[in-house]
Amino acid sequence: MRDETRSSKEDVLSNNEIKELLSKASGVDKLIILTLIHCGLRASELEHMRRHWLHFDEEDNEFGIDYIQISKNQQPCDCPQCALNAFTKLRRGDVKGKPKIKKNRDWYLKVQKEFHRLRATGNLPELKAYWLPKTKKSSRVIPIFDKKLIKMLKSYFKHKEKFELNRFQIWERVKKVAGKVLPDKKLYPHALRATCATNLAKRGFGAYDLTTFLGWESIATANSYVREDTHHMVKSLKELNKK
Repeated sequence: MRDETRSSKEDVLSNNEIKELLSKASGVDKLIILTLIHCGLRASELEHMRRHWLHFDEEDNEFGIDYIQISKNQQPCDCPQCALNAFTKLRRGDVKGKPKIKKNRDWYLKVQKEFHRLRATGNLPELKAYWLPKTKKSSRVIPIFDKKLIKMLKSYFKHKEKFELNRFQIWERVKKVAGKVLPDKKLYPHALRATCATNLAKRGFGAYDLTTFLGWESIATANSYVREDTHHMVKSLKELNKK
């Protein structure tokens, strides 16, 4: 799995590496890679993508483009992670009139073990499980201009209401394809998200636009991409000196 002490910016793909990766990917693997690179989705967002997120071929919409929209509303979900979140909330007492239990790593591990035991024996209590974006700003509009990706998303969701792989399966598929083409490269979904941010910064995307597109809470995250893009700085300076 990803090393949490390592920044995903350290594992950004070059344009040549992207081409190599896509040349060996096919089917749903290619769909995953293209979506993460072009849309900058988090793995959890791709995992919970639904058909109604897609706004393609609409004759009249406020943006006049094809786009994905991640809703801010609760989305009913029966995946194991959302069920675990609901179970944890239940055990923590996150309901009106009941105090929340203070967060503690050992307590969470104990609750997780209880969840998996009850789930394995079919004794889980009734849960109201749902998914929400990571933060308020994660609920966003993501324009798509890549025709190949639009075609693949249309094809995938033609007979499906939701994306049918969880984040761990997404991670494993990215790792498997990368292992064949880029064996010395650390690659995982968040590195593809960082690749998206890096490429947009190089093409002139400002910090505020990056923050909106990627769904970050703080502009400081976007600033780190913009400040580190020396190539774009040099290009901008050249343009100024032509005037």
